[in-house]
Amino acid sequence: MKGDGTDNAAALASVRREDAADASGLVVTVNQVGLLLGTSLFGTAFLNRLAAEGAAGAARALWGSVLALAGAAVCGWAAGVAGRRS
Repeated sequence: MKGDGTDNAAALASVRREDAADASGLVVTVNQVGLLLGTSLFGTAFLNRLAAEGAAGAARALWGSVLALAGAAVCGWAAGVAGRRS
């Protein structure tokens, strides 16, 4: 993701001009829902692993969250690669 809007432009390239506003709103909504779910799911997983007291519990919670985020990143990368081949 470049951050310059080209990803959204590519997603909306095949949309008819009269449907562009609705499609753009849908893209923004899906992005916001993804951010919300990602934050809440990984935050919940982190806080559930934080049940043990002390630094050892915090370290386990942090590593669990790091591994979960790395797994999600790998899944996203794989989906992106598979999408380019289609």
